[in-house]
Amino acid sequence: MDVVFLIGRILFVAVVLSSGVAHLTSTAAMAGAAPIPLFDV
Repeated sequence: MDVVFLIGRILFVAVVLSSGVAHLTSTAAMAGAAPIPLFDV
């Protein structure tokens, strides 16, 4: 039964890490969520 929990943890870490990498590398998608500057300098 310990093997099942180990496999579950490994899969969970893989999903979290791949999600984090995808979030940090998708700058074009996140550019639309940037706040609009109040003053143009």
